[in-house]
Amino acid sequence: YVVIFLRKYNLILSDYHKSLLLGIILVFSMLGFWIMGSILINTFDNYRLGYIAIIWIISSVMLIYNLLSRYLAFFILAFLSVIIGYSLGNDIRIISLSIITGMCALWAVSKIRARSDLIFIFILLTFVTVIQVFIFGLIYNESFRNIFTDNIKYASFTVPSSCLVYYIFSGLLERFFDCATDMKLIELSNSNNLLLKNLALKAPGTYIHSVAVAYIAEACAEAIDADVLLTRVGSYYHDIGKINNPQYFIENQYNDNIHDGISPQLSVMVIRSHVKLGAIYAKKYKLPTKVINLIKEHHGTGLVSFFYQQFNDNNTDIVNVESQFRYEGPKPKSKEAAIIMIADSVEAASRSLKSPTPNKIETMVNSIVSGKLGDGQFNDCPLTLADISKIKLVCIKSLMHTLHKRIEYPQSVNSKRYDNKSNDLSDLNPKEEA
Repeated sequence: YVVIFLRKYNLILSDYHKSLLLGIILVFSMLGFWIMGSILINTFDNYRLGYIAIIWIISSVMLIYNLLSRYLAFFILAFLSVIIGYSLGNDIRIISLSIITGMCALWAVSKIRARSDLIFIFILLTFVTVIQVFIFGLIYNESFRNIFTDNIKYASFTVPSSCLVYYIFSGLLERFFDCATDMKLIELSNSNNLLLKNLALKAPGTYIHSVAVAYIAEACAEAIDADVLLTRVGSYYHDIGKINNPQYFIENQYNDNIHDGISPQLSVMVIRSHVKLGAIYAKKYKLPTKVINLIKEHHGTGLVSFFYQQFNDNNTDIVNVESQFRYEGPKPKSKEAAIIMIADSVEAASRSLKSPTPNKIETMVNSIVSGKLGDGQFNDCPLTLADISKIKLVCIKSLMHTLHKRIEYPQSVNSKRYDNKSNDLSDLNPKEEA
């Protein structure tokens, strides 16, 4: 039944590593229950053995939810709960405890933003489990003493045990199988992350640009039901390769443009290299493969049009050089990569708009997206025309918010005095200026 479900919804069977990870989690949970059950089988009855089973069911479905698929986690929860309940004497209490507590656990896992939030799961699951055990005790006419000294004691033991098992193995499996879990992505989105701090220090213009791209891309991802968190993190790191030569990129230049003194061929080599360098930095700092792929794909095989046009203007007799001025790719293979490509382009282009108006912004966004669509940059990703329309609308709205007009403030008296006296500040009253 599990295999049929996976095939029907094509959840993980196409990915060898995910299939292996699922197998490890299921075997690990069954093995854990078998070992503990073998030790306690002469001490516990079937109902108490159910508590032991719930430890492994809850921990395994939380791992599946966090590392693989939320839909798969719900299916495995129901499947294992019924199997364990049937094998332990068709006890409805075990099935109910497992499913209800498991559902609460999966909901709680979706709210985790740091590993320390496991205390929230612990409190929630303890409360839910104790309430259920108390109700079942009343239904089955057990004495209050038996309910509180036996059932609740054993039931409460399952909660910290399942949280502990999940905590230990989630970090190990996440690292070993290179999973981009929500907790991992949230940690990477922290501005105190070493790689982001290096970007902010060495290429501050690029860092500001990346944050602006993340603002636009995150809104686009939400509009088309893409992975919002992955899109945000990918936007933060997409230009991380510019740390190496920040002065070659316009957003980090303060005086003269360094490209004015070199050939277009050399300029485009440096510009294109930031994608490869970004992937190298990402691997060095152990970023998940999903994020590395976004870095590699955010320019696709797009043309560096400025330097290509500059080369053509000076070399009218040379043809078939366009490939030298294109990024090496690959093209975006996911919705998230396509979103970052669009957000990156429109944010950068918006900085060149003089006196931006809604019409100018709309024209610019439509032109950029149409150009990339016509260039075949979205051919390898599951982006639909409806998705593209939504992305364009979100980009226009986001840029209108960030490029809004500002009031020109009148000069203060003190600023006028500074302007009039230039650098001569000898007659200023120190107390007044302080």
